Amino acid sequence: MSEPRYAQDTYFVEVTDHGLCESKTNKTPQIFIKFKVLGAVSKEDPEQYYQDDDQQERTYYRAVTDKTLPYLKEDFESLGFEGSFSDFDCSAGSFDLRGSTLKMRVKHEVYNGNTQERWSIARAGGDVARLDQDAVAKLDSLFGRDLKAKDKKTTKPAAGPKPTDRGAPRQAPIAKEQEEQGLPEDGIPF
Repeated sequence: MSEPRYAQDTYFVEVTDHGLCESKTNKTPQIFIKFKVLGAVSKEDPEQYYQDDDQQERTYYRAVTDKTLPYLKEDFESLGFEGSFSDFDCSAGSFDLRGSTLKMRVKHEVYNGNTQERWSIARAGGDVARLDQDAVAKLDSLFGRDLKAKDKKTTKPAAGPKPTDRGAPRQAPIAKEQEEQGLPEDGIPF
């Protein structure tokens, strides 16, 4: 079983193509976005990345069905796209992402005994709705006994791995271009 090339993380990518196609197995229509992986997003500055020496191309797919439509709408919103499917196909439409820099996430999934990369469009995290004190008290009464330490000492979390020197993070090309051109952060001038 081979390991995936890219670790589970968020990456800056450069779009090389996008449009509509049909899945090979069940002939479902789907959108696709082909991209070159530029590098992992810097943990210190989310608008910079660590350049990957071996920038490989990957493809993101999203099936177009009534069940996937809410997710597809979120994808389109994240991309700044409003329009019809014919507009999304850069070979014929008016919306062209080629050369644009996006953030994509990769997770690993096991399929037929092989670990594979599964890419998705990175979205900004939403606000977290905290539980009110009554709900916390209810959780404590239900499960608190199972969480209590055997002794009353406070334990510290185990130390994580030490960072490796991956070189200085590089500024994402799109962020630099937007800054130079005076464009808003989303890169959409309207």
